[in-house]
Amino acid sequence: MFACFISAREISVILYLAVLIFGMMFGAYFAVMPALISYSFGANNLGPNYGLFFSAYGIGGLLLPIVMASVIGKNPNYESYVTGFYVTAGFIVTGLILALILRPPKTV
Repeated sequence: MFACFISAREISVILYLAVLIFGMMFGAYFAVMPALISYSFGANNLGPNYGLFFSAYGIGGLLLPIVMASVIGKNPNYESYVTGFYVTAGFIVTGLILALILRPPKTV
């Protein structure tokens, strides 16, 4: 309802700010993940573990749009998008739980 009172110029500013924040978070993500992986699994295993992690990132980028397309269907409407957001929320909660139970392996 509030969006109808925002001018086109304000919407473009909000869009540019959202893209800027998303880009900064995406860049920080790629800067932090190698350090986190080397901390969790050791610097000797950084290459294979980061490669596996990055492969999983790519597989998720390939498969999840297919899952969402099947959830939304051929004739998307409001309810199908809401269902899609719930499915996305389920994936986020699953990832959060997996991140919370992740423990570094015991050193030998």
